[in-house]
Amino acid sequence: MDGGKITRLGNALASLPVSPRMGVLLLRGRELGVPGLVAATAAVLEEGDPRPRAVGFGQPSVSPSSSDLLDILALLEEFERGGRPSQLPGSRGKWLLRARDQIARLLGEPAGMEPVWENEEALGRALLAAFPSRLARRREPKSPRALLASGRGAKLAESSSVREEELFVALDLMDAPGEAVVRMASGVQRAWLDPAGWTTSLETRFDDKTNRVETRKRVAWHGLVLEETDHPTARDERTAELLAEIAWQKRGTVLPGEDSTAGKFLARWRWLNREIPGLLPPLEESLEREVLLGLCQGLRGLSELGDADWHGAFAGRLTHHQSRELDTHAPERITLPSGNSVALTYEPGRPPVLAARIQELFGWKETPRIAQGKVRLLLHLLAPNYRPQQVTDDLASFWNNTYQQVRKDLRGRYPKHPWPEDPWTAVAPQRRK
Repeated sequence: MDGGKITRLGNALASLPVSPRMGVLLLRGRELGVPGLVAATAAVLEEGDPRPRAVGFGQPSVSPSSSDLLDILALLEEFERGGRPSQLPGSRGKWLLRARDQIARLLGEPAGMEPVWENEEALGRALLAAFPSRLARRREPKSPRALLASGRGAKLAESSSVREEELFVALDLMDAPGEAVVRMASGVQRAWLDPAGWTTSLETRFDDKTNRVETRKRVAWHGLVLEETDHPTARDERTAELLAEIAWQKRGTVLPGEDSTAGKFLARWRWLNREIPGLLPPLEESLEREVLLGLCQGLRGLSELGDADWHGAFAGRLTHHQSRELDTHAPERITLPSGNSVALTYEPGRPPVLAARIQELFGWKETPRIAQGKVRLLLHLLAPNYRPQQVTDDLASFWNNTYQQVRKDLRGRYPKHPWPEDPWTAVAPQRRK
């Protein structure tokens, strides 16, 4: 049908009392000048292999050939000339010749058959026209295993003589568990393929072995992929989307860790959102996935995300005012009376931790507060060897009640460090420049 109208080929097929596939075989064979040969071929395909040990069930073929049909047709040709080939019973030979001539008359052609071996290509082209959906590609050179246009695997029977051709038509296909069995095949040359049947496409997928998004260029004929090559220049939106989706699925190992710059930045953001809701945008999954998609632009592998500017990407989601609010109410670092700047450690639902040596805190009367003064820092007070001596969020109480005992325990061990009797008036030693 073409736009609702029956095509010229359709009219011709409708005039033949045979299946559409056999009709195409006969019409194409007549166009190629081998009407008798395709008539004989149609008879064999309809009735099956006439030899006693049928193709697919007999012994392995000895001589390679471009088509299993050629051997059968050659036997029929010998029989018609008066020969008595042992592989073709006389009764079967006579029946096939009658069937051939009846089919030829349907085409308006005289009885008889063109020479077999001289018309090998014409027969192959006619078979391809009749069985385009049965085209198969050998998986490896000379391997019996092949792939059909449908995507299913197939295997040539040991009795098939088609051993060299990369492409072949599966003329007799037997269903079987796993791979189908091709009991009769006919080789195909690429030059015979109709240009109108070619398609080119790009397939983007994630390779678990390389942890990269791979884009493959596929050249197919009627759905059967004949060429597949890497397409390394494809870094389009689809590549970024697929990489981002895989990265999100593997986010436990891909997204920045807690100890990274970005991880610490996000910890402050989450902590402040909990303490003062509404001050910053919610750090939801949708925002994280948007940031991830942005970072994936132009990338193809998960390893490349390790070098991405995660901190800059997340920080860019805050306005200047919001960034200032974050630094004010959940600061990254605190400057001590000694002049040293110490990073705070943020954990969800807990006061941030400030760890510093006791001498560096002389001059502070009270525990510093953040989050608009709502939260006191948790102080880890360290000895000169940086080992914790006290954990408290009440520095004034430490100076009044615990300091003297700590001073007594440590000043003999660390005589070079100041241990004033009155911590309230002591001045923190300034850091060395």
